[in-house]
Amino acid sequence: AIMKDSESDNRKILETQKMMLEMKRNRLNGIIELISDVLKGEDKMSFEAFNDDDIQKIIQHSLEIMSEEDKKVIIERYGNVDKFKESVSESFKDEKACEHLIKIYGSKEKAVEASLKSTGQSREEMEEQRIAIDSVYKQFAIAMAQFDEELAIESVKALGESYKNMFRVENPRVLLLEVAKDYLNHSQMEEPTDKQYGKGVTKYIGSAIYRYYGVNNL
Repeated sequence: AIMKDSESDNRKILETQKMMLEMKRNRLNGIIELISDVLKGEDKMSFEAFNDDDIQKIIQHSLEIMSEEDKKVIIERYGNVDKFKESVSESFKDEKACEHLIKIYGSKEKAVEASLKSTGQSREEMEEQRIAIDSVYKQFAIAMAQFDEELAIESVKALGESYKNMFRVENPRVLLLEVAKDYLNHSQMEEPTDKQYGKGVTKYIGSAIYRYYGVNNL
């Protein structure tokens, strides 16, 4: 019956079938990554507070690799380095913030390890990451303008790779889903992001991430 129809009808049927298969594949991607996390024990939420030794280690490492310019900014903002240390230490007492870190990294130990690595990035590495993310956001803008779902999927993957490098995580699923949730709920980033990459792109990125992981956009 399909073969008897016109060529244009055949194309529409194939495009619809392709879209349905892509949606199914995207949902499977999310399920597979979730199962992988569970098998590794990374999705368990057993909260363990960061002790003072962990916190001081992260703060000291941050100060050691910090440029003199950045230290001047800290002194201008906090008054002195000691007040900066106090402020960072206080932030680690926020149980919800700590739980969030553990959810992203899988354990307190991995969160501390990642913090030590990420704060050790050079300015050149940070600039490379900024350029990489800028490139991905431009891809999202093109995908939105051209209704290109395949490019949107590739952009989500590329953003995930950038997050893996930037935040030292093995699986960026939790981070990406947090970004998607924020972008789709009147994020403060919406206005500047839309201004830079095109109106509607912020929510488009959020929806693209949700589609990739098979999450309903409620």
